[in-house]
Amino acid sequence: MASIVSAFSDAFIEKHSFLKIALYAIPVYITYNLFVAGNMAAYYIMATITSSILFALMTVGINNVRENNREILTLNPLKLIFVFLKTLVVIVPHSLLWGWIGYMGITFCTAAIQDTTVSLIFSIIIWVIVGTIPFTAYLAFAKYLDIRDGYNLQIIFMSCFDIFAALIFYVLQMAIVIPVIIGPFAYAYWLLHVPFNHWSFLIICSLAVVANVSISANYFAQVSYEYIVLSNDRKDDYQITKLVDEMDTNKN
Repeated sequence: MASIVSAFSDAFIEKHSFLKIALYAIPVYITYNLFVAGNMAAYYIMATITSSILFALMTVGINNVRENNREILTLNPLKLIFVFLKTLVVIVPHSLLWGWIGYMGITFCTAAIQDTTVSLIFSIIIWVIVGTIPFTAYLAFAKYLDIRDGYNLQIIFMSCFDIFAALIFYVLQMAIVIPVIIGPFAYAYWLLHVPFNHWSFLIICSLAVVANVSISANYFAQVSYEYIVLSNDRKDDYQITKLVDEMDTNKN
């Protein structure tokens, strides 16, 4: 089963990991500052740019882990842009299609079911299903960065319920990881009566956001390996065998 603990440790043992986290924390910090300053127009623009960078960073990170590369976070801006555009080709159509299906399903349930509570339960179930399918398509794509994998509906439908279970465990585990990272600092600032909008605390939060991206990329790479079986997964076995052989050679 995918583990946040191993993902957490891998995020910080990567070569130059702290330098990469600090570098990508800069746009996050700028975004935080714009929000705190109340400059909402600039904030929305910067938040869009920052979210796109982090999303591409996680996508490349998932692929790097699956390909057994020596890094999770990449410093290649051209690769980030290219992967982000490819990701949109997968995510946008899926989101529009399944979002429309979800909306139509909820409209039908609302009209057919008079009981508000029952209607709400059906609405939640529908949104969970239609939300999990695009995310499963995303993970299928991110595994090898192959757009065709993102439209392999047979694999997506077979894997989406396992992915949903993995997402639940992800949320529960991250609910522990985030306080572990931020908690001691937040307690110290509270104890010293330093406001949480202080520049130094914003820097800490920015670093934590990028660290969580690296952790999440590793975790979702584990999830994609366990639950999404693609036709080119022989590549996984080959590369794992190759990596083990290299380690044995180095030992000898």
